[in-house]
Amino acid sequence: MTSILGQNINLIRPRNIKPVGVRKSDRPVAKYNTKPKTNKDQSGKVLAVVIELINNDLFGLYQGTHMQVCEFHDISPHYVKRTGWVLENGTYLWR
Repeated sequence: MTSILGQNINLIRPRNIKPVGVRKSDRPVAKYNTKPKTNKDQSGKVLAVVIELINNDLFGLYQGTHMQVCEFHDISPHYVKRTGWVLENGTYLWR
């Protein structure tokens, strides 16, 4: 298993794009030499893997998987409310 630490989160977990049938008249006009818009809060490199427990406690590791966080801190996976990552800008990105 390869580690995602230090990688850009947009490459690992791309945004969900709903498939929509587009008519020929509704297609967007191509814009050349422009950068795509990025959400600065949800982009950046991954620093750590974190879990949040039912009582809102946060635990994390700088290397490993979410299951290894549970094993390292001796936490049952049944008490995990959600899992996610800490990005280099300090924001949390949850699944």
